[in-house]
Amino acid sequence: MRINFSLLRLLHLIEYQKPKGEQCSLELFRRRMNPIELSTCMRHLYLFSSEQIEMHSAQYQEILLNLKKPRLHQKLPQLDILEGSEAYRFLLFWVIGGLNNKKPFDDERILGDLRKICRNYETSISPAKKEAWQQNQAVMHALLADARHLLKLTKNIELPLEEKKILLKAVCDHCTWVREQGFFELTPCIDYSSFLDKHEMVVHLHGILEIVRRKVNIELDKIAEDKAPIFFLFSRSANRLQNKLNQIDTLQALLIDEEPSLKHADGLIHTEGMKMYEGYVG
Repeated sequence: MRINFSLLRLLHLIEYQKPKGEQCSLELFRRRMNPIELSTCMRHLYLFSSEQIEMHSAQYQEILLNLKKPRLHQKLPQLDILEGSEAYRFLLFWVIGGLNNKKPFDDERILGDLRKICRNYETSISPAKKEAWQQNQAVMHALLADARHLLKLTKNIELPLEEKKILLKAVCDHCTWVREQGFFELTPCIDYSSFLDKHEMVVHLHGILEIVRRKVNIELDKIAEDKAPIFFLFSRSANRLQNKLNQIDTLQALLIDEEPSLKHADGLIHTEGMKMYEGYVG
């Protein structure tokens, strides 16, 4: 299922204390916006979509102002509202341990807790939790898959911590971009290690798309040769396959924009991409 990143919202709150003698704005936010709650003891993360705040837009803005309001004898909490690909990128970096100062990139507990949270929402009989899951399940499923692969990748990187952070932030950037553009919609056979280097990633993706194109063309040829009377069903299949080819064209044009050398070295690039693909699926 493709994610509409334009709808994605994330509330990130650190060191929040319930105000004394007044209504808790965070509790009000949870009741009204009905987000997916990913909170830990000190870090509050709430995932929701812009559609979930449409009915409460004015109240949503008021809640955010109250959360930011200074209070006597209370430390001002750190609050961030992240949107779109920035929100997804942040979540990826968090799940792989990038925000854990004590055990940076070495805390599989976060991914384990995330799996439990997803199961809880997915199996809940609560109408509110069912609605929250329906709104955000595509993001959560993608996040689980991407984080699992990236967490494995962190184990093979031996660099000083600051260099490792910079590299893995770039990896999260690349993974988010690939997810947002719809590459995973065409094929799951993407080597996450290619995200370590942008050029390598683009070459790999281009090669993968060529393989998908070849398979689609073979299916189209079979449909064209078939003389069965149920032509209507075959025409629908042909339209679906043609749409897939159009999507491949669009994504390959995007890759050429990122790496213009693809246009002039197509044979070599395709061969390199094929080798990377075969190494991954093999």
